[in-house]
Amino acid sequence: PLGPNCNTVPMLASRPLCRAGCLGRRAARRHCSSLAVTHLDTWLRDNAASFAPPVMNKLLHRDQLSVMFVGGPNRREDFHLEEGSEFFFQLRGDMELPTLQAGRRELVRIREGEVYLLPSRIPHSPQRPDAGSIGLVVERRRSERELDGLRFYTDFEACDAVLWEQYFHCSDLGKDLAPVLAAFRESEEAATRRPSATSVLASPPLKQDVATVVPPPFRRLAASGMRCGLLRRRESARRVAVGWTSGWKSGPRCSTRARPCPSSARATPTRSSASLSPEGRWSTTPRGGTRRGCCSCAARRG
Repeated sequence: PLGPNCNTVPMLASRPLCRAGCLGRRAARRHCSSLAVTHLDTWLRDNAASFAPPVMNKLLHRDQLSVMFVGGPNRREDFHLEEGSEFFFQLRGDMELPTLQAGRRELVRIREGEVYLLPSRIPHSPQRPDAGSIGLVVERRRSERELDGLRFYTDFEACDAVLWEQYFHCSDLGKDLAPVLAAFRESEEAATRRPSATSVLASPPLKQDVATVVPPPFRRLAASGMRCGLLRRRESARRVAVGWTSGWKSGPRCSTRARPCPSSARATPTRSSASLSPEGRWSTTPRGGTRRGCCSCAARRG
């Protein structure tokens, strides 16, 4: 089971988006019934052997978004940089995230049941000291020319001088990170703890953010106990959503249900905006005022 402070059962679901405009009631019902749900407790048990040091990372879904899980115990000395943001949701146990914000080292503690959004180009080093801890991490897909960075400092606690860094293309963090870590362990800088003329780049391809200060983690989504759509994708091919329900004995439920369109408005396309009601359901309202379209169409059109 998940941790006691995370009192909801997360599930991952994906299904095709509406491609031919708004749906009628019968089509919307078939559209929602095609939703495939993965129960995370079962998935984590089936893939327990995949969480191996030093990264302890297992990819669940990869498309425009990469959805992965990272376990503990795991401690690292490297700092990771990337062009995109990272979303953290700690399902079981606690974790620590040393970061460099506005030029200063800041230790972010993400407790069980808390979420945290880390902006791009901020060095971070995930630490998971609790044995058996599990955290959800969501990243966006990198472009073909995009590079990630891995950086070591002469002093892990101070982070005032770079010891060694390398930039690489990352398509799967669990696979692409291991060769870079091995290259550092075999380097002269790792043995002497002193930087060389070639270990630190004068003009790195990824510029660090030295101005942003990130708000602390919070537990509003995990503590609400309601089903809600957390991740919504604006793509014509697929949508991925992470949702929660207070129990799963009644069977998995769709966290983002397609809303059938009124027949009077079905033929007239309009630009809509999606909103989340207090009950955790998505609805769409066009800019003209009358509700039109299903939520998946609105998310696709923007």
